[in-house]
Amino acid sequence: MFQKVFLQLSLSFQYQNSQYFNHKMLQSRKENFLINLAQT
Repeated sequence: MFQKVFLQLSLSFQYQNSQYFNHKMLQSRKENFLINLAQT
C-alpha cells in the first residue's frame, strides 16, 4: 500500500519536473531565437 502511494507520488513529481523543464527549454529556445533575429 505505502509503496504504491510512494510510486504514484514520485511519478507525478517526475512528470511535473519534466513539464517544468520542457517549459524552461522552450522559453530559452524562444529567447535565443529572438536574440538571433535581433542580431541579423
